[in-house]
Amino acid sequence: MNSNKVYNVLTKGFSQYDEQSLEDIFNNIDIDKSRSISFTEFIAASLDHKIYYKEDKLLAAFNIFDKNGNGKISLMEIKEILNVRKEDEKSIEYLFKSFDINDDGELDFNEFLILMGK
Repeated sequence: MNSNKVYNVLTKGFSQYDEQSLEDIFNNIDIDKSRSISFTEFIAASLDHKIYYKEDKLLAAFNIFDKNGNGKISLMEIKEILNVRKEDEKSIEYLFKSFDINDDGELDFNEFLILMGK
C-alpha cells in the first residue's frame, strides 16, 4: 500500500476509492492489526510526508525522543514523550518491536529512519 494513498484519503476523503482500496488503506493504518485504528495510528498515518522525510527534521525528532542523549530511543522514552495512554500501550509496543531490527530493546537513528519510512 502506498503511504501517499493513505495520506490522500485522510486529507481528501474516501469518494475516489472502491471498497477494496479502502480496506487496504485501513489495513495499512491498523499497525497492530486490532481491527480498529487508535489515535496514535491515525496520527502516524496522517503526517505530512514532505515534512517528515527531511533528514534534518528527522534527526531533530530523534533527539527529542532520545531524552537521555545516548544515541538510542528506548520504549520508555517513547512512552514518556508521547504520554501514551494505557489503551494505546500495546500498539506502541508492537510498533516499537517491529522496527527494533537488531532486537536490542532500543531504536538507533537508522532504525528510526526506517520507522519514519525513509
